[in-house]
Amino acid sequence: ADILTTLGAVQCDGFALHTYTHGSDPALITSDAVMEAPFQDRHYHFAAYRDFMQAVPQTMRHLPAYITETGQIDEWADVNSGWVKAAYEEIESWNKQKGNQQIRALTLYRWSRHDKWYIDGKPEVVKDFKEALGKGYKWRVDAVKPTPPQLPEYKAAFVQGGGLHAAEAGQTLVTHFVVRNEGAKTWSKGGRNPVRLGSTWQNQAGEPVTVPPESDFRTPLPKDVKAGETVTIQGVKVMIPLADGNLRLTWDLVEEGVTWFAEQGSSPFVEIVNVTPSPEMQGYFEPVTKKWVRGPFLEAYRQYGLEITGYPLTDQYVDEDSHLNTQYFQRVALEEPKAGQIRLRLVGQEALTAQTEIDGLNADIARLTADIDQLHREIQALKDAMQNGGDGSVTLKPAIEDITDQLPRTAKDFKRRQSSAIKYLVINHTGGPADLAIDKLAGYHRDRGYPGLAYHYVIDGNGAIMQTNPWTDTVSDQGYLGEGLNIAIAGKFDNEIPNEKQLRAAAQLCAWLLVELRLLPDAIQGVSEFVSTGSPGAQWLKGQRYKDRLLAYVEEAVDEATKPGTPKPPVDPKPDPTPDPVEPGSAAELTALREKLQRRESELAEAQTRLAAMERELAGRDDRLASMQSQLDQQVAKVAAQQAEINRLKAALQQGGGELPAAPPLTAPAMHDITDQLVKHETLRYATRKLDKITHICIHHSAAPATIPIENVAEYHVKDRGWPGIGYHYYIKPDGATYQTNRMETISYQVSDNNSYTLGVCVAGDFTYQPPPDTQVDAAARLVAWLMQELDIPDANIMGHKEFPKNDTSCPGETWLKKVTWKNTLLDKIRSVRDGQNGYVGQRIGHYVLFWQRTDTWAQQDWEAAETYIGRFRPTAGFSVDDAKTAEYVTIVGGDAGVSFDAERTLQGAGCKVERLAGKDFADTKRILDDLAASGRRFLTFPG
Repeated sequence: ADILTTLGAVQCDGFALHTYTHGSDPALITSDAVMEAPFQDRHYHFAAYRDFMQAVPQTMRHLPAYITETGQIDEWADVNSGWVKAAYEEIESWNKQKGNQQIRALTLYRWSRHDKWYIDGKPEVVKDFKEALGKGYKWRVDAVKPTPPQLPEYKAAFVQGGGLHAAEAGQTLVTHFVVRNEGAKTWSKGGRNPVRLGSTWQNQAGEPVTVPPESDFRTPLPKDVKAGETVTIQGVKVMIPLADGNLRLTWDLVEEGVTWFAEQGSSPFVEIVNVTPSPEMQGYFEPVTKKWVRGPFLEAYRQYGLEITGYPLTDQYVDEDSHLNTQYFQRVALEEPKAGQIRLRLVGQEALTAQTEIDGLNADIARLTADIDQLHREIQALKDAMQNGGDGSVTLKPAIEDITDQLPRTAKDFKRRQSSAIKYLVINHTGGPADLAIDKLAGYHRDRGYPGLAYHYVIDGNGAIMQTNPWTDTVSDQGYLGEGLNIAIAGKFDNEIPNEKQLRAAAQLCAWLLVELRLLPDAIQGVSEFVSTGSPGAQWLKGQRYKDRLLAYVEEAVDEATKPGTPKPPVDPKPDPTPDPVEPGSAAELTALREKLQRRESELAEAQTRLAAMERELAGRDDRLASMQSQLDQQVAKVAAQQAEINRLKAALQQGGGELPAAPPLTAPAMHDITDQLVKHETLRYATRKLDKITHICIHHSAAPATIPIENVAEYHVKDRGWPGIGYHYYIKPDGATYQTNRMETISYQVSDNNSYTLGVCVAGDFTYQPPPDTQVDAAARLVAWLMQELDIPDANIMGHKEFPKNDTSCPGETWLKKVTWKNTLLDKIRSVRDGQNGYVGQRIGHYVLFWQRTDTWAQQDWEAAETYIGRFRPTAGFSVDDAKTAEYVTIVGGDAGVSFDAERTLQGAGCKVERLAGKDFADTKRILDDLAASGRRFLTFPG
């Protein structure tokens, strides 16, 4: 069955099997005798064929089956024993049973005299066979045949590959895969949407772990792969992310620009990779800004704390001007003039220099912009002259109103391309009323996350053509959006087609664009011919098939433009010298026209070359301006923050305080007190102590699956070990949820001979081979840091169970002091919490309003719904779950299709008080938020 499943139904035309009796007795045909252990559930004689047939996967039970070899093990005796008749009767009995897969042949071994099992020359055996034939047994054409499974469009079976069990962060490794196409669709090696093999990473909490875009490798197929075919993909590269711990690596095929196979129901290949830190990772990773702080910069960061430095804004780098190691923080910039020595960087001087350079860049850009505008006008004049300047010719270009600058759009967010990249004229319908205002249409597109209207031209209900974007602007550089000019016809064409004016206008526009872009008519495609969508309507290729009518009108427009007719006066920005008179229609006239065309083409090429050079220069200066402006803004903010901090410190010193301010006291992390809910011994009770007797905190692991309920742990301690109650004081689950299970005064049994002065914290799970996930260690750090503050316990007194005297145990796991050494990880996180450098403690933000965002869109309507609420309460608002973790209260706006329930649980695990405000639609969400603002209440479920 495993082999058949691996082959798959699409790989087989049918299958054959063999079966025998161990002896010549006909009774062995129907014998139910079984094999010896461990195969005692399998038949020993002829009936073994049933075991084979019952093992056939459901997906293959429509295929023909044959028994191509059967006999008695012993050589055939020339006797008509009835063995042959019994064998065929048994197969007939099988075939008669309703729903059984039909066996289409039973072949005796063998006729020819090539070995001792021959039948040739043994008339009694032949007679037995002929008597069996006389029964007229046939396999049934009307037997129940299971319907072959409908193959999904996308399905890949990973037959072989992977094997990346351990790696060092930052490495790039190479592997291979053998993959079978079990879907209905051929995988294309090339074309607009090639199929490639890619990968993604997640940490133990299920959160994405990213690699740089240039290292997000996609491996091409060696060939097109048809349904049922298997392909070996060599040279598959993957970069190990800069993270550590057990990471989930998911391999999947992707049809570029269309879909990942897993999104269509195909099962990806998943493996767990133990990633160890690389040397360059040693340091502290600030989760709030996702930046590393290392070496002497880390010492300064920890020494002065967030009050002085703020969060790191950059990674450490070598400055191009000073050639010093440099790192920017929110409030200061630091540099390393000598090894191990850190000083403040002169950011005020940098800001002044940057402002001077920006002023110069702005002047250059203004000049370049004016030059480019003039050059555009010259080029348009040249194009008009080329279209209108041929004697007897007429222009193809229809009347077009350019309304690009009148529409809501963010020009800098469009992708840029060359006109030569345009390969298609893509027809759309707007999908709404033909009289819908175009600015509203543009607004809808912006709500979908586009920087503006996605179309380049729109044809309204009266046939008027409006240009809505330059050819070189596109909302995406992928697929048909990157290679097409998008033309929208106003209306929805599922039941009707565009009116005659619209079709004629679309044809005239397409005819002109085909000539301008040097395309053939087959470049005219509906968007539904590229992706699965309803646009440009059901009538495009079916029903009235208005594509055919449009193409016919395009052909007419081209023909009409090439007919001799009344010439239009040429528009020539540079009039040619008056030529000598030539005879109309003569060779001389043709030569003159060709020379004129060549001059125009030369002038146009020269102008376009100058324009391209200017645009490149402008783009470079634009990018530099944006970069410099960003740096200036940061530096001005840093200078202001530094001055404010200096003033505050001076005031503190004048009041007699000579020390830098300490971090604010820690608040107790969120926890569930279940002390009184857990099982207790019927008679035994733990002793108690005063809190000042507690001098050490003991870290445990449960040495069992983390999913086991706390109640089961308590029952084990009480009923199996005879303890008065559970041994631990605190218990932390993998999601970071923290439970108090004993009063701190309780002297529980948790570290033999050392219970009187210790407090026990158990991290649920078995950490023999791998450390706890980050979420669990973060929660442990928050709890232990607070306990250290409350009980005045130093770092040195945070110990694992195995570190206490007279305790021969592996708890809290081999990884506590070896391999990953998660003791050090825990202590680092505790110090960060205690110093106010960890976003979970001290609750630096009181109230955070969290909205969703994606790479290409965001919660714009939710944001607008919350404007009154935000104006009333002035909370911190944003899109980062990591930032929200630093808040005491978090309000999530919108349903779980935006900010997921997993994110909500993560926030709760971080100790945040979380409330989700989501109505049945945007209007209802706005009503809820407005009602809260009007009533002066921030929350529905919390006070305040």
